[in-house]
Amino acid sequence: MKNPFTKVEVGSTVQPPNGTGLALLKLFRRDGGTSIVLPAEQAEYAAAAINQHEKLVAGLTMAMHALRSYQYGNSSDQLGRQAANQVEAILAAV
Repeated sequence: MKNPFTKVEVGSTVQPPNGTGLALLKLFRRDGGTSIVLPAEQAEYAAAAINQHEKLVAGLTMAMHALRSYQYGNSSDQLGRQAANQVEAILAAV
């Protein structure tokens, strides 16, 4: 699945009296853009996850190939180490 957004960023935040901060999540696409309002912590998480979409897909694909390789008898630890390092770096960024 291709990420339809070219960029996602968190815009202005508002702190209403009830204490739950709201943030404007700006979603940019090649053909325009849109904004949605989310709780501030969810907006930050959503922006990070969407912006890391291609890396997430690449890391999961690599992990899948490593697991399939082991399923069919490959005993190389280099592939597992490389896949684990890539997935670990992605998780640290999200």
